[in-house]
Amino acid sequence: MMLTMGSRIGFVAYRAVTCPLRMMPAFIVIGTHRGGTSAFYHYLTEHPGIGAATTKEVNYFDRNYFKGSLWYRAHFPTRAQRGSRAAFISGEASPHYLFHPLVPQRVAQIVPDVRLIALLRNPVERAWSHYRRYIYLGRETLPFDEAIAEEERRLSADPYDTTGSTSYLARGLYANQLDRWYSLFPRERLLILRSEDFYADPAAILAQTLDFLEMPRDDLPEETAYDRYDGYAGPAAQNGETSMASATRERLNAWFAPHNQRLYDYLGRDMGWE
Repeated sequence: MMLTMGSRIGFVAYRAVTCPLRMMPAFIVIGTHRGGTSAFYHYLTEHPGIGAATTKEVNYFDRNYFKGSLWYRAHFPTRAQRGSRAAFISGEASPHYLFHPLVPQRVAQIVPDVRLIALLRNPVERAWSHYRRYIYLGRETLPFDEAIAEEERRLSADPYDTTGSTSYLARGLYANQLDRWYSLFPRERLLILRSEDFYADPAAILAQTLDFLEMPRDDLPEETAYDRYDGYAGPAAQNGETSMASATRERLNAWFAPHNQRLYDYLGRDMGWE
């Protein structure tokens, strides 16, 4: 049901007044952008012991930090909503957090005991999906090769890339981004998942995540088939690119190879992104 302007104001006021009764997140899905976080969060919050935030992407720690922690708390369920369940938690999923360099310190200050989840996707495929999405939204107009050639210049003007439209390659440098998180949080508080594993077997990844969150595996959603359609063929075809050029893919595979190897060494795990 859509809220009228008056009812929406009342709804916001109600959440603000009840802030002291609301829980802070027990987990945050920090990334990655175009890594399957929407489906992952949807399935995860179908578990009866996990309450959803008012919106999946609260974006407090990057875009809305100036609004204060009470504003943030207002997005989560009240403790009364747990009912008779022995375990009830909440969390959010803002996939831009992984990339933003100021977010880890802010999270550590506001919710120091939070558990963190990152879905990491093959950075070449992630970059292409990111590009296709922004073509679809009208936020990108350049052909892919030109867009990535312009990335360094664009990022120099907006290094935090708060719009998400200038960092097709930079967001795939996962080891650099995880450095900031591991400097503030112990490794056992970060769960690193492969997006490709989630696409292939969502139920198994959800079970692994529930173990990480120390939540019972009961009541997992019955249907967890991931919609692997990752294209926006109609609008993207306007610039003639419905698939990445093979030469571009080879060039990006080579460019990312040392960065991926650093990640593999960092995690002690080969992610299999050839």
